[in-house]
Amino acid sequence: MPAAIPRWLPDDRELFRTPGYLQGPVFLTGVEVAAAGGGTDRVIDGDYRTGRPPQHRGVAPGAATTGLIKINNSHVSDEDLFAVVAHAEIGRWAVGARRLHVWHTQLLYKPAGGDPGAGIGFHQDCYSIAYTVPSWEPT
Repeated sequence: MPAAIPRWLPDDRELFRTPGYLQGPVFLTGVEVAAAGGGTDRVIDGDYRTGRPPQHRGVAPGAATTGLIKINNSHVSDEDLFAVVAHAEIGRWAVGARRLHVWHTQLLYKPAGGDPGAGIGFHQDCYSIAYTVPSWEPT
């Protein structure tokens, strides 16, 4: 049986409703974060370890760009990325789930010093992605 995970407190739920985000406990080890970072680099470079390309990518691998790189469903292309997005502890903490079904992921890469117009701007995913658990996992 997994160790007890801190559950959302009533104040946490209100914090999530108001600004639209909540910083939860740490779930990933340094090794897992480093592996996901490697997976991110591989997928951006077009190295799909599973043999499956992502669903869609706005910029071709190796193309010169200073703007945002957006890749949909990168988790199907790399086991290390899949391990992070399907991490059971995240679902258990967020909604009490025993397992997760990964419906959609977006890998967003904004190069340092890149095009200032490549920003996404403030938004709340709860209005465009209903009935999901949006999870931002920086690598």
